[in-house]
Amino acid sequence: MKEGETVHEVAEVLRPYLPLIAEAAAEAERRTRRRFFPYLLGIAAVALLIGFLAGMQFAASRAVPTPPLLPDVRQGEQPPAARTPFPTVTPEPLVVYVGGAVRNPHRVYTLPAGSLVADAIEAAGGPAENADLDALNLAQPLVMHQHIVVPTLPPTAEAAQGMPSPPATGKIDINTATAEELQQLPGIGPTRAHDIVSYRETHGPFPSIEALQQVPGIGPATYEKLAPYITAGNP
Repeated sequence: MKEGETVHEVAEVLRPYLPLIAEAAAEAERRTRRRFFPYLLGIAAVALLIGFLAGMQFAASRAVPTPPLLPDVRQGEQPPAARTPFPTVTPEPLVVYVGGAVRNPHRVYTLPAGSLVADAIEAAGGPAENADLDALNLAQPLVMHQHIVVPTLPPTAEAAQGMPSPPATGKIDINTATAEELQQLPGIGPTRAHDIVSYRETHGPFPSIEALQQVPGIGPATYEKLAPYITAGNP
């Protein structure tokens, strides 16, 4: 018997049983699926749980703000915010005394902190005509209760020869003297003599020799030099 005929005969014999074989195979497949379904369901549940936990962790990491960087503080030092600020100190004004060759000498002046000697002289009305400013350091800072004396220039030989001498006899009447006559007084030059005449013409005769100190540039020191040589008559 040939091999092909044998297979054909076997197929013919099994044909009535094919539906049963197919049903048995289907039943076996269904049983296999039912057997492994719980495992597949468990694997799916674990995968979903892992995905849920990962999503929650990611959301929490985005919601938490990043803490600010702390300043670099060395051991033994306080943080910058904890350091105590120094109190603000208001500089105290300076009180000085100015005398000598200034327009308003022998007075006390109050100046701001940090002022210089030049500022004190300006506060006293500025230097007199015979002030020797080179003898002072005008850029020197002032200190509290400083006594500033502006020296006078020494007379030159030419100036001494041309300087009118004080009147030998009598006194000069400051109410009637001309500018040229007033220049005979010690320390009175053409400018100061003109100031005396202008003040007298504007305000009237001087009621006394002390009133001469009302003329700008004639302070107590200058007046003391002039007092022995002047009078204030009533014209």
